[in-house]
Amino acid sequence: MNVFLKVLASSLLLISIVIFTFLFLILSNYPTVIDEGLVSSAELLQTRSFIEKSDPRNLQSGSVASLVIRDEDIQLLLNYILEVAKQDGAAEVNISDGLITAVSSVKTRGGHLNLRMTMSSNNGYLKIERLKLGALEFPRWLSNTVVNFAHQKLRKKIPEYAVIFDAVDSYKINQSEVTITYKWQPELIDVVSARGRDLLIEDDEKERLRLHALNLAKITSDTELPTTMSLVDLLKPMFEFARSRNGNPVEENRAAIMVMALYIMDINFTKILGDSADSIVLKRYKVTLSGRQDFAKHFITSAAIKLNASTNFADSVGIMKEIEDSSVGGSGFSFTDVGADMAGVRFAELAVSNSQYAVLLQEKLSGNVSEDAFIPDLKDLPEFMSEDKFFKEYGDVNQPKFQSVIKDIEERISRLPLFNL
Repeated sequence: MNVFLKVLASSLLLISIVIFTFLFLILSNYPTVIDEGLVSSAELLQTRSFIEKSDPRNLQSGSVASLVIRDEDIQLLLNYILEVAKQDGAAEVNISDGLITAVSSVKTRGGHLNLRMTMSSNNGYLKIERLKLGALEFPRWLSNTVVNFAHQKLRKKIPEYAVIFDAVDSYKINQSEVTITYKWQPELIDVVSARGRDLLIEDDEKERLRLHALNLAKITSDTELPTTMSLVDLLKPMFEFARSRNGNPVEENRAAIMVMALYIMDINFTKILGDSADSIVLKRYKVTLSGRQDFAKHFITSAAIKLNASTNFADSVGIMKEIEDSSVGGSGFSFTDVGADMAGVRFAELAVSNSQYAVLLQEKLSGNVSEDAFIPDLKDLPEFMSEDKFFKEYGDVNQPKFQSVIKDIEERISRLPLFNL
């Protein structure tokens, strides 16, 4: 018995040493990539251009097409993934001499997890040349063996994964870009959407969203409602319903905001809930905030984006929309719309930050609260600026003059009673 205990104790000690050594090797006190926060307007416009250029939906079924991706595009995508995953980190990508090198840093409780990976293309396939996690570098053969094993497992477990990869004909890394050749199949959109919905939204969350959508259907079925109504007049009964369910207040508030955003943006609930949403019938109204329909849209969509990303990302999306509007054919860049975006982000932060604030917000909305509590007075801010005028006046979004206006908006929002619970 004593021998057994000694062996057990020695084994536990050895395992502890191995784990400690592993963590010591992979974690660092400093990140190799610094998160620079709010992305620049040039990067936002680049993202928009890349998405438009890469959209394959105008291609005929069966067409063979090529997608050319630069290192900047991959870098933006990786940082987007980190934002959506709510990870405190950043990534950098460089393509040169036929190699892709990606470096990322993610902050953890124990330190910074730094990853460096270099890949090459060979006979149409990608291959790992170097993989380093912290100070621990993995042999090339081991890295590729593990990746190939995971790839085959995913193909068997997730049919949609196999369909997507089967559509790709080849990868080729050139001097400064990657070329992906693929055979376009329109059904891929439905495959990806369905699988994304199933992976990102669990069954209990779907049911919660369905119940909140049914509640909204009940609210909007009232024949005495005016054709034009305030967003606040819809949010109040939605949050009263969230409170009445006596569930997790954070999750209930999240569902209320998501359902309101889908309704305001006129997105079919079947895209999120599938066939279970077929019976949900919603009467449409003109919904405004501070008397403006665009403010209501900016406020609630930014709130919904904040639920699934960081504050910086949600703010960046709002600014990107305004930069888009400043181009030819748009309504122009408006700091008023940015203010509505930022107020929506703060509203979502309060709604889901923790259970205490989630309940306080529910209680606040069950009382006598007006629009003035949700959004500050923004009438004096510049709006409807053309692209040339905006860049001439404010330059990049990181310039002091632009940031000064953003700070002013933040201070106005901070003074609102709703955000001082």
